[in-house]
Amino acid sequence: MTGHTPGPWKIEPECAYGWDIYSGEYPKRLWVADAKSPHNSKGFPPREEGLANAHLIAAAPELLTALKLVRSMVGAPHDFTIADIWNAQKKADEVIAKAEAAKVT
Repeated sequence: MTGHTPGPWKIEPECAYGWDIYSGEYPKRLWVADAKSPHNSKGFPPREEGLANAHLIAAAPELLTALKLVRSMVGAPHDFTIADIWNAQKKADEVIAKAEAAKVT
């Protein structure tokens, strides 16, 4: 298995069917996913839920990095400092906030 598309991933403004999630900038932009919102058929989440899904998907690469950092400290020999722990917690908090940033206006 190859690795995932490198982050950061970003969210396009809402379009007719939801949100596109992409990596990179034009002309080398890569679309990695989309999050649906209600449109002319059934089986799609409400708008607020679709936007929350988009933010969670877009944060995925950073969530994985933060989780790996925290995991490297759990059960490991104590060769890290308190500052390392605080930095890992700060990174985890930042990425969780990004993943939960969905606000519909």
